[in-house]
Amino acid sequence: LYSLLIKNNKSDYSIFTFLSNIEYTELKGLWGYFDEFEKLGLNILDWDYVKDDNSSIFSDVMNTTKHHYSKTLFNIVTETTCVDDSCSLTEKAFKPLANCHPFIIIGDRFVHNKLKELGFELYDDLIDYSFDMIYDSTKRFDSVLKEIKRIHSLGEEYILKWYRKNIDKIKRNQKVFFSYSDRYMVGEVIKELKMKKILITG
Repeated sequence: LYSLLIKNNKSDYSIFTFLSNIEYTELKGLWGYFDEFEKLGLNILDWDYVKDDNSSIFSDVMNTTKHHYSKTLFNIVTETTCVDDSCSLTEKAFKPLANCHPFIIIGDRFVHNKLKELGFELYDDLIDYSFDMIYDSTKRFDSVLKEIKRIHSLGEEYILKWYRKNIDKIKRNQKVFFSYSDRYMVGEVIKELKMKKILITG
């Protein structure tokens, strides 16, 4: 299953609206690959298009369904950033944990290690996470792709056997995910802000 966050309509008006809107700056490069994604039979997994409103690229409805996870065996998470000097985690990385899915993140350096720090167990009997330490983001990206191809080559039966063997670990990770309450997360953010100066401009 593929997900691509650009409007499913390549009219001249929609392209102009998209490219001229600063809100969608980081997605502009995707237009060059639109036709290739169309050939893949892309699915919109996280967003519903607003098909009758040319001025709107996305709706405000964000969905995750069990159906997407139940019919697939592995999740490739493309995080918001893939840089060397940051460690960004968004909801994208936590969805497979909540849905009992093995996954690999294309993202910042040490991003998988950050999940370990948060109490999650990595699936290192399936995934070689050595790419996580590569400083150069381009080399890290290439290394992640090689690891994805290697995992894919293992085949469906291998992955199913891995599931059966690791069900306890998968459930533990899900339990850790659901143990993070809103109150706890707010407390962690406040702790991070202590002793830091805040600049407010307006």
